[in-house]
Amino acid sequence: MIILITGISSGFGLAMARQLAAEGHTVYGTVRRDVEQLPGVHYLRADVRDTASVKAAVDAVLSAEGRIDVLVNNAGMGIGGPVEFAPEDDVKLQMDTNFMGQVRFAQAVLPAMRRQGGGKILCFSSIGGVMGLPFQGFYSASKFAIEGFCEALQIEVRRHGIQVILIEPGDFSTGQLRERRAHRSQAGVPGPQGREDRAQAAPEVPLRHRHPHPETLHPAQAPPARPGFRARAFAVLRREIKCSYTNNFYICRLLASISASSRPAILKTGSF
Repeated sequence: MIILITGISSGFGLAMARQLAAEGHTVYGTVRRDVEQLPGVHYLRADVRDTASVKAAVDAVLSAEGRIDVLVNNAGMGIGGPVEFAPEDDVKLQMDTNFMGQVRFAQAVLPAMRRQGGGKILCFSSIGGVMGLPFQGFYSASKFAIEGFCEALQIEVRRHGIQVILIEPGDFSTGQLRERRAHRSQAGVPGPQGREDRAQAAPEVPLRHRHPHPETLHPAQAPPARPGFRARAFAVLRREIKCSYTNNFYICRLLASISASSRPAILKTGSF
């Protein structure tokens, strides 16, 4: 398959690119800076906040391969701290990166997927997209936006054979916490520090409930899904995915077998 992954410089994106390339897929990945390149992976310079940059990356893949079978909307960032003190510019950056970045890439690949008669769009949400996380309010807001966007998109594109898959990870040791922007209470105003503040103050201390590197995750670690549609969808996914997961990043295995649904398939990974 021809697979385009956004944000492969570290974390989930890096793990997916490595695994999928090793399995023989043609993998393209976007980065914003120079990084050590994985063998067998095609690197593209792109910024999810720049529409022209996004279009150029998608056009480069289509020019070289003629199609895109899978888009993995992975790139993202986080800000942390009390909602009351969040700078407006940081809030705009959060929404423009996490939400609008996924919208831009989805809009860019959809015409090609319609023409080719199908495709998969995997969008990284978060447990913060199904419950508001204190001191990560705007991160949660960006993920809630992705959830609604994907539910609407799935209904619009399913007649074209395009599947939309939501991924809702818990807390993983991917490095994003260390890179998260933190805003504290204003000077002289008392206020609790968020998880991000504590992580930046003492990064050597592992966070409570932190999960291992994604490459070592096993699906048995996934928590029980909440009642209702999401629980049923998760149960279906667990039955449909029949390959071995040991020492592999099992999100990648979704690409081979995702059941059709009138709403986005939901994959829950880890716990918070």
